[in-house]
Amino acid sequence: MMEVSNKNTPQLKRREAAEGELEQVKVMMEEQMLKAEIMVKDVEAKFRALPNPFEDEVMEKHHDQAILINRIRYHKVPRI
Repeated sequence: MMEVSNKNTPQLKRREAAEGELEQVKVMMEEQMLKAEIMVKDVEAKFRALPNPFEDEVMEKHHDQAILINRIRYHKVPRI
């Protein structure tokens, strides 16, 4: 009886080639994900460095609230 060598079959060669391509795609995708993560962090840092358009409004509200609290504490609330 003749023994068939499984090392050189076309199916095995195609499978090995496909596995090699899959590994290359995985490596490429990991590289792309790392690059994307770096880009996102860069954009976030630039966004955080922009001035906050609502900061003045928030500070005014806090200032007004602080004045009102001080008036209440020292009974300087106008009587109605």
